[in-house]
Amino acid sequence: MNEAEIQEMENKILKGLSLACKRLLKQKRKENGILVITDKDGNIVHVKARDLNLKG
Repeated sequence: MNEAEIQEMENKILKGLSLACKRLLKQKRKENGILVITDKDGNIVHVKARDLNLKG
């Protein structure tokens, strides 16, 4: 693979990850579910999906 092909593959992977995250958040909001994430210090945090103020 040349550099352009690698960059294109990387962009496709990032778009796919973004779409998967948006779908997960939408589903969890619909179910009033909880997401397990880490904060900037690496601590595990449980957050209700509806409490997040994110686009998507």
